[in-house]
Amino acid sequence: MVIRFTPDADAELAEARQWYARQREDLDMEFMESIDDALSRVVRDPDLYPIVYRNLRRAVVRRFPFAVFMKSQRMRFR
Repeated sequence: MVIRFTPDADAELAEARQWYARQREDLDMEFMESIDDALSRVVRDPDLYPIVYRNLRRAVVRRFPFAVFMKSQRMRFR
């Protein structure tokens, strides 16, 4: 499965990573590890995640107040 981020999602992820980097040393790396974990879980079983609006599903990132949104048809992450 190929994971593609929309430009807005990519920008939001970069902004969040920068914010965590300013909070504590290596916190940005911990954040990105949590993102990778969430993406791995989604790839394994995308239907596990609830539809929150029409065909949009949400996977909550563990440990951080962040979520991955994806379209259930084409799996384009938002």
